Amino acid sequence: INSRRNTPLLKKRLNFSLAHEIGHIELGHFEQLKDKSINKAALEEEADEFASHFLVPLSRLHNCKRSTNQQLSDIFLVSEEVIAIQKSKIGIISSRRKSKYRYSY
Repeated sequence: INSRRNTPLLKKRLNFSLAHEIGHIELGHFEQLKDKSINKAALEEEADEFASHFLVPLSRLHNCKRSTNQQLSDIFLVSEEVIAIQKSKIGIISSRRKSKYRYSY
């Protein structure tokens, strides 16, 4: 990785990407991909879920209710979208507010 381009956002993106790929391995997706009828989009969503829980465990997030998404993004080294998605799972942020962060993993 070029050190001049190694920004905090890039680090967060790389963390999520690595956790996502680990999710594919842990969930056995590479074997499932041999089946041509498998829903690849569902496997991608499942790997995203794995990465979100791996990097931002809900039990730890629950203890950080007063922190902003930006603060939590810096603490957990993930995007603010990942934080918003995880917060919505435990009722800290509404689905409407969560949608503000869509697609910025």
